Amino acid sequence: MDKKSRKRKQKRSLLGQARKYGRKGQYGRGTHVGEDVYQYFLKIYEMKLEEFETEEEKITFANNALKETEDQEVHLSSNQFVSRVIEKLLPFSNDDILFKFVSSFSDLRILSTDNYASHVLQTLIKVCASRFREKGESSDESKYCEYVKRVSLFIFNNLEEFIEDPYANQIGRCCLQECSGNESNKPLSSEIVDNLALRIMKWPTLDFVTNNELASGFMQVLLTSLSKTDLKLTQKLIKKLLNECFLIEDVKLENTDVENIFSSMAATRLLEAMIEVSTGKRYTQILSMLFLSRLTLLSCNKKCFICIQKLISSCQDLSELKLINVELIPNFEKLISAGNLGVLVEMAKACIRLKSSEGEFLKGLKEALKAEHSSNGELVLKLLFLSGDTVNKNGSLLLQTLFQFKKPISIVENLLSVDTNKLKEIFLDPKGSYIVDAYVSSKTIGEKSRDRLIHKFKGHYKDLVLDKFGSRVVEALWSRASLKEKHLIMSELDRSICRTVPGSIIASKFRLDLYLYDKTKWANSETKSVVKIFSEIVA
Repeated sequence: MDKKSRKRKQKRSLLGQARKYGRKGQYGRGTHVGEDVYQYFLKIYEMKLEEFETEEEKITFANNALKETEDQEVHLSSNQFVSRVIEKLLPFSNDDILFKFVSSFSDLRILSTDNYASHVLQTLIKVCASRFREKGESSDESKYCEYVKRVSLFIFNNLEEFIEDPYANQIGRCCLQECSGNESNKPLSSEIVDNLALRIMKWPTLDFVTNNELASGFMQVLLTSLSKTDLKLTQKLIKKLLNECFLIEDVKLENTDVENIFSSMAATRLLEAMIEVSTGKRYTQILSMLFLSRLTLLSCNKKCFICIQKLISSCQDLSELKLINVELIPNFEKLISAGNLGVLVEMAKACIRLKSSEGEFLKGLKEALKAEHSSNGELVLKLLFLSGDTVNKNGSLLLQTLFQFKKPISIVENLLSVDTNKLKEIFLDPKGSYIVDAYVSSKTIGEKSRDRLIHKFKGHYKDLVLDKFGSRVVEALWSRASLKEKHLIMSELDRSICRTVPGSIIASKFRLDLYLYDKTKWANSETKSVVKIFSEIVA
């Protein structure tokens, strides 16, 4: 189920529940609202903002609806259903209404811990920060920034109390993101983030964060935010966390002890965040103290392998990558048997990023798959069908990455030697169709190899364009095809492909009607299109 479908389903579910409880005379949990108010906001929620033609219409609709909250903003925001409607409308509110909410949301201790009003407060923080960034630092807009700072300081000054509260904790994370400019790269107040980190570092101990998912989640956001404002301070905080939470004095870390670290989800996620923002000697310390000599063991563990992937993706030093490779490459077979191909994907990306060990990686992979002297596409087929009859997602990602290697010729030859019908089956798979994108976009695969793949599907193009994912494959090949090869593809197509949606899209993009009417005109138009695209690139 894609993201849009999931959202539609959630909305239908919420509406269904709201109507059902409304008929029973139950108007949402939290503060009580009357039937007329409940039904009014129910009708507002039923309206789809996406259906309004212009942004002005959305704004007018939202402001008219929010006027009904005047003088009872906090009361209505504390109702289970009405709070959801207000959250939906606030981003479209005008300055007058937004200022009223800012003025009303003043009792932060109650609001930040309320089951429903806390969500509205979180939305209000985001809208205020966004509005300030959009409109600048005029006297009116600076009120938005001041409000975000006021909420942030209140939460952070009472963090010992709020860090284990599920609602206040989320507001604290939101404040960190907005103050540091995590998503916008425009920090509202780096000083607030830095001061919070300094204060936390003075706490007697931080060992509790590895056993508490709320505290761990907050610390993860703090690390990410702090890395945007003060990288040196970030490394100091990592050092404190590492010493107090992961490196216990007077205890020799054996393999079992390290595995125990990952038995807690809070500890695992915190360590991942620490790895992602660690640099220089701090990364080296984490690698040497927690992972070296244990990489294979941890990579085969279902609870630990994501952390290993983060470790490899964050590696920026060639000597450290070589240490990782020396330990993992001889044990590829164990990693593959454990089903943790994601570790191999990150290793391949690191080899490309640091321009090293590509040959050793390929050799180790072939040995692990028992395909050193493979023919008929044995290596590619073993890589893609590790988990049965369907294309393995990480196998596909690894193959796509291998095409970016400096010398991918052995992988290219292996792919081209796969039986055409089997290759078509792979490319019709949702996960397999992206292999072609990586193949044709690779800077290290020559034109002749691309041409061979185009000619390999001669006689199969009609079947491909009729399928949703097959049509993607044809488009990818078309983007790198010469005029002669485009003629080859078009010669297999006719108007019957329009019976499917993907086929009709291809017919329109490739100008099938013009091709069937006059091939010369079609060829001339294709040549002009290529010349135009080339001139735009040069310009």
